[in-house]
Amino acid sequence: MYKWLFGYKNNKEMKKSSKRSYNASLKIEYAYFDSQLDNYLKLHKGKHALIKGKNCYGFFDGELEAYNAGTKAFGIELFFIKEVAEEIDMDTISTWK
Repeated sequence: MYKWLFGYKNNKEMKKSSKRSYNASLKIEYAYFDSQLDNYLKLHKGKHALIKGKNCYGFFDGELEAYNAGTKAFGIELFFIKEVAEEIDMDTISTWK
């Protein structure tokens, strides 16, 4: 699985150095994803949502596919990828910058 969180190689490294900024940066995207989850589950369960701000930019079969679309659309700007699943595990949230 490809996880590059704010330039850190893994969740543990990122959480040690910038847990507060990680949570603050994802607040809008996470809240938006959570507010739309019931709708997403009906149509896109198992797919990966690409979210920036309060907008979803598509659903993809895999995390790498969503990542490639995100880098093409946003370049080096921060964006959020999360698998559409009934239980939200904070360790599986992917963000890139």
